[in-house]
Amino acid sequence: MQSPGDPSGPPSSEDPATPSPAAEDAPATPAADGGGTPATPATDAGDDAPTADADASSDAPVAGRDGSGVSRVALATSGSRRPWLIALALIVLGGLVLRLWGIRWGLPYAYNLDERSHFVPRAVAYFQQSSLDPDYQLNPSGLIEWIAAALWVFKGGSDGVVKAWNTDPGAVWTIARVASAVLSTAAIGLIYAAGARLYDRRVGLLSAAILGFAFLPTHYGHLALNDGPSLAPTALALFAIAGIVRYGRRRDYALAGAGIGIAVGLKYNAAFVGLPLLTAAAVHALGWRLGDLAPAGSRWWGVRGVPATPGGPYAAAGGTATGGTRTTAPTVTPPRAADAPDDVAVAAPATATDPPAEARTGLAGLVPNLGPAVVGVVLAGVIGFACFFVLDPYAVLRPGFFKSELQHLSDYTAGGLLLGETQRSGYRYYAWSLVWGFGVGPMILCVLGGVLALAKDRWQAIVLLPAPLIFLLVIGSQGRYFARYGMPIYPILAILAAAGGVWLGSWILQRLRARGSLRVALGVVAALAILAQGLVTVVHNDVVLSREDTRSEARDWMVKNIPARTTIVVEPMVPREWYADGAVVKAGSRAGYRWERLTRTGEEKKALIRKYPKLKANIRRNADFANYGYTVFPGMLDFYRQKGACYIVSGSLQTGRVFNNPGRVPQAVKYYEALERQSDVVFQANPFKGPEAKNYFQYDRAFNFGQLRYERPGPSIRVYRLHRCTPKVVQVQVDRKA
Repeated sequence: MQSPGDPSGPPSSEDPATPSPAAEDAPATPAADGGGTPATPATDAGDDAPTADADASSDAPVAGRDGSGVSRVALATSGSRRPWLIALALIVLGGLVLRLWGIRWGLPYAYNLDERSHFVPRAVAYFQQSSLDPDYQLNPSGLIEWIAAALWVFKGGSDGVVKAWNTDPGAVWTIARVASAVLSTAAIGLIYAAGARLYDRRVGLLSAAILGFAFLPTHYGHLALNDGPSLAPTALALFAIAGIVRYGRRRDYALAGAGIGIAVGLKYNAAFVGLPLLTAAAVHALGWRLGDLAPAGSRWWGVRGVPATPGGPYAAAGGTATGGTRTTAPTVTPPRAADAPDDVAVAAPATATDPPAEARTGLAGLVPNLGPAVVGVVLAGVIGFACFFVLDPYAVLRPGFFKSELQHLSDYTAGGLLLGETQRSGYRYYAWSLVWGFGVGPMILCVLGGVLALAKDRWQAIVLLPAPLIFLLVIGSQGRYFARYGMPIYPILAILAAAGGVWLGSWILQRLRARGSLRVALGVVAALAILAQGLVTVVHNDVVLSREDTRSEARDWMVKNIPARTTIVVEPMVPREWYADGAVVKAGSRAGYRWERLTRTGEEKKALIRKYPKLKANIRRNADFANYGYTVFPGMLDFYRQKGACYIVSGSLQTGRVFNNPGRVPQAVKYYEALERQSDVVFQANPFKGPEAKNYFQYDRAFNFGQLRYERPGPSIRVYRLHRCTPKVVQVQVDRKA
């Protein structure tokens, strides 16, 4: 059996460089479609044209180091495929387990602000309002539809969904998260297919493992957010884009368009994968051959036993393409790139009607496949639009509203630094996020893979390198940045990292002269070393997510120690359901709240402004999650006493923002200092040990728990009891605005 890290080619003991009798005696016949019959030219005449993309069913010879036909044991047969499929199945299963482990974090309270603001409640609203219009376009509605479909299936229709939401919201959240996790996990299998078609099975398998066990995709795979699910259609598009370069078929253009349309229907910035589509179409249009793009004499791996791909996407497999003419070398049957017998990606056959170079003149000579490429791009665009429309129909049906929502989204990302952000450069921020979100080892190998693509296989460089670089240039220039904003490029980074890893592993194993089981063992150890950082942080994160959140711990204490209907102050860091024993609370309502949460009414704001006129701007601000630090000042403690709000629930999600940027909110610094002097801490819970926990805040790492110091999820929480204050207990609940 050949391991994923074994670059030697065949799993058998035969010398891969020795031609078999079948290869030596093979007549010069047209390239067959994997089954021995002559192949129809791979043109854009239609999707029914058989091509060399079909699965190989025999030990067909493929090009060796010298470009001649050489026999290799076909891994594409059912027996030889099995170890690869087993390995892939284990990786996919492992990725799914890691995404499901801890998936009920926090429930029935959804502590992730984006999760509870954008997706699940809107999916439930489909059934509550009997309308498919989410009246919302800050995110495309594809994931909302996906979650709604899952809820409909598992809760037995609309009535079942609404009933579950009102009586057991934790179950609804669980279904939504599992549905998202399944779609996120699908990216693992699809990136294998893309990596195998772009390079070979080893790259496909390693790229699947890298994406499957990288920290950021795995963490967000736990949540009902669109970041993880959008990676699956992105990987599907990359698989089809590789097919465009290799075969130039309409079916690949169509599949690429579908992948891009679905990806954008889940997350807008996934549209960046349209750039690889255009570069692949350019390669197709120009009729470039892989041999034309690679430097003379280069080999894909540059190591013994792994030859360069002869010819190109439209060159004769098994022959040498030179200026549009072909040699009389025997033509062989090239298997599908993903299933190549020696794990080397091979080219599709050329059309039998390609004119020789001297017959090409004018535009046809410069861009011989312009027409088919244009038709393909148009086809991809039409199918992509149709898929996007299915997932987000009201983006098309309500164009004015869609445009205004996109403008709002653009204004937000282009805005100034949020309170609590300490990084001043988006480029440094995203580079830093890749270190822990993608992994140090994979990033080093990604750079190596990119360099090798430029030096050896330039068609991979043309397809894979521009898109992530341009994407990072764009998001790095924005005013606000979060690590998950960079996740759309992770599939490409995983493929490049896997290519670099397989090349490096092949180079090392060749020099160690490792053979047989030792070679397999060393390959597995090397792969585990590459994945080690991700596996350690992911498993630790899952263990932490399985424990009670600090906000839930604080609530448990409050239920036992603070009487119901007592007036309290709680900083913005918990959902409305946290106040209402997990029951769903309608927006703008406080019906069912266990405690009376104090917020400032319009009249109370006016009274505070009269008393503190110099703080007018602070007082007028909305005391929401993003702005709370601007609204507090020492005089607020007297306001709390006046209202009988003697218990103040504070957390590092707010204090950390203030003490990260004390110069921006000096009044808030004074407020927290006064709070420490004028109250006692009656309860506290910290996510990790040490003094830093009290005010720890970072826009990504305070919301995920891969750092090994974390012991439980959530922020640092403190409940203060204000001095010289008499608690006010409200006898009749006041349903004031939440």
